[in-house]
Amino acid sequence: MKLRTTGNLDKALAFFEERSRLGKELYEDYPQNVSFKNGLAISYANLGIFNRDKRGDKTAARSYFEQAKALWEELVKRYPAYAEFQKNWSSINQVLEAL
Repeated sequence: MKLRTTGNLDKALAFFEERSRLGKELYEDYPQNVSFKNGLAISYANLGIFNRDKRGDKTAARSYFEQAKALWEELVKRYPAYAEFQKNWSSINQVLEAL
């Protein structure tokens, strides 16, 4: 049973990584789409959490967390009054410091 679960997790991770790669390509084509940037940052943060917590791969986790941080940093600079971006950016900084 555990092997099947691991296989399913690997498939899910591969799907999610591909979705994030496609998202990055879309972002590059439409860099002004704020909602999309936030969603992409959330995806990167989730990939970081998965790699850190489920795979124990801190190197991969750091890479994803840094990509999320860069997107949220950009959003915070453009929209400093938007609390969600501030909160997410602050949280990702704490995660990176603890890694």
